[in-house]
Amino acid sequence: MKHLIIGLGKSGLAAGKYLQEKGEKVIGYDEKPIDAPFETSSSLDLSGIDQIVLSPGFDPRCSFIQSARKKGMPIIGEMELGLRDLNKFCVGITGSNGKTTSCLLLEHFCKKAGKSSQVLGNTGKPICSYLLEKKFPSSIYILEISSFQLETLEIKAFDLVGFLPICPNHLDRYNSFSEYKQTKLKLASLIKPLGKVFAPYSLQKDLPSSLEVGAHPLLLAKRLAKELGISADEKGFSYPEHRLEKLATWKGIHFYNDSKSTTPESTLYAVKNCEKKILLLCGGSDKNLEYTGWIQGFSDRVTKVFAVGSCGEKIANTLQSYYNVVRKNTLKEAFYLAVSFAKPGDTILLSPGSASYDEFSNYEERGKAFKNWVNSLKDKSI
Repeated sequence: MKHLIIGLGKSGLAAGKYLQEKGEKVIGYDEKPIDAPFETSSSLDLSGIDQIVLSPGFDPRCSFIQSARKKGMPIIGEMELGLRDLNKFCVGITGSNGKTTSCLLLEHFCKKAGKSSQVLGNTGKPICSYLLEKKFPSSIYILEISSFQLETLEIKAFDLVGFLPICPNHLDRYNSFSEYKQTKLKLASLIKPLGKVFAPYSLQKDLPSSLEVGAHPLLLAKRLAKELGISADEKGFSYPEHRLEKLATWKGIHFYNDSKSTTPESTLYAVKNCEKKILLLCGGSDKNLEYTGWIQGFSDRVTKVFAVGSCGEKIANTLQSYYNVVRKNTLKEAFYLAVSFAKPGDTILLSPGSASYDEFSNYEERGKAFKNWVNSLKDKSI
């Protein structure tokens, strides 16, 4: 067979390498030049192609993919490709916020209980990268799964599935919240015959056969651990970076990094669980999300809002009648302006409520930049 790999990011490269290792013919395509260990093309062409492996970041609504579907071309993703060969005990976790934390907590619980486990998928390695290592020491595989990955996932590979709450997200890719939500809910249909699904109260009507679980990442991880017959010993666990992470207190001003916040709901969570007198740094690339929930949600906790990025104007227009809102072009400008306004006892919180792609490659790069700016304060007088 000859496979066309569309999108040569981490998962696309992993899929191409894995297929090549299996002796399959591979050609890759990306919108920008990529150094790949297999043949690549600067244009999309179905000639001689037997299957498309579509990377999660590549929008399936494009005309080429739609045309390929109409012609009956098989279209799968890297996760589907990998799961077809993994054939192990798998736990799948999805939701809008907190997936990574749940996955890493469950892995921590497993390892503390002496059960070998491995986190793969949207967090950690792509499955195909893991398969290339040709070592399968783990008995439990924990997969973080995004809506983009679910679009091309069909295999019933999961022994346990856990849902966190689903809130509006990626509405620049989906036509409606309903379409996004249904894509997420698809994971419940991908369990093995004796598989079990766990979901919060907010999803019980959508998943009537599921077992109810708390809406917090820790509660989901604990419930899945119980199902695996292991204790949920949180001791020694280090929460991942960029999630309501307290960085420093400088001249009485507290700094929190919540760069992982890419939805309005996650920002609300951060505001409610952070110290009061918040100067909020928010905004980024626009995913067609609404910020009206912030009007009441910020209540007496937020004193000033610094809105940046392509959705900054939308945020400013939504909040300016209720809060003191400052519009800036870049996050760095907003940061140093916030510092100049802040007083002892105030909190500067980076919780964007939006994606990072207009200014940064990802939320990690955004969070690291914020950390660097905070660290720079120790060496200068403002």
